[in-house]
Amino acid sequence: MESSPAFLYGESLFTSSIARCGKMLFKRAHLQRLYDAIEDYYLDHSLNDEQKQVIQSKLDDFLEELGESDYRVRITAYSKNRENLLPESFDFQDLELMCEATKLISSPNAVSLKTFPSPFSEHYPNMKMGSYMPLLRLRKMAIRKGVNDALLVTGEKIVEASTSNIFFIKNENIFTPTKCLLNGIIKQNIEQEFPVQCTDISLEELGSFDGAFLTNSCNIVQAIGSINEVKYNNLHHELLGKIKKNLLERGFSEEEN
Repeated sequence: MESSPAFLYGESLFTSSIARCGKMLFKRAHLQRLYDAIEDYYLDHSLNDEQKQVIQSKLDDFLEELGESDYRVRITAYSKNRENLLPESFDFQDLELMCEATKLISSPNAVSLKTFPSPFSEHYPNMKMGSYMPLLRLRKMAIRKGVNDALLVTGEKIVEASTSNIFFIKNENIFTPTKCLLNGIIKQNIEQEFPVQCTDISLEELGSFDGAFLTNSCNIVQAIGSINEVKYNNLHHELLGKIKKNLLERGFSEEEN
């Protein structure tokens, strides 16, 4: 992979989640996201059932080899080595698939965020691309400022964190920004199972909420302790525990795997 376009240019597509006892959280949804991304970028046409089965079998075989511990699992699709910067077209046979896993170490501590202007427009495609460096740079800048992560803002409106969607809580009601870079699978499931209000949330409104949390498919839900100078002393452990329990039960079910 070291001389591939994935390494040289960040040209790759992936999806990642947690895995436990041979199952991947919301596996069907993650595979569909990867199928959609491959069709969008590489193929410009739909994968057939045989090609989808190749991808699923690659992931299933990998999951079977994992132990009972919780793992962070990622499946990546990327182009084989080629001479030209970008060929006129790709075939499915031009792609490589790679699975990798690391033991999951989750932190129960609330995270702190600092806002930064988003480097992306509202037309950012809804797919997980390997070229994460703009987001990682913002996270690095946030860490240098003494906080855990960057919170992206467009025109004074909250978007999301570097690798997570964001929700806010007020009087046990849940809110999330209207616009996000990636409509995450955990975000989608929370919106399906719980009453969530999608609305524009400005920087000025941060102090009007009494809690906030981040979501992604590896950390599931994570309380936010502060954003800039705004502190959230109520971490809503009971509500977040209820949400996480619901997601884990459904995400590891036979229906989702």
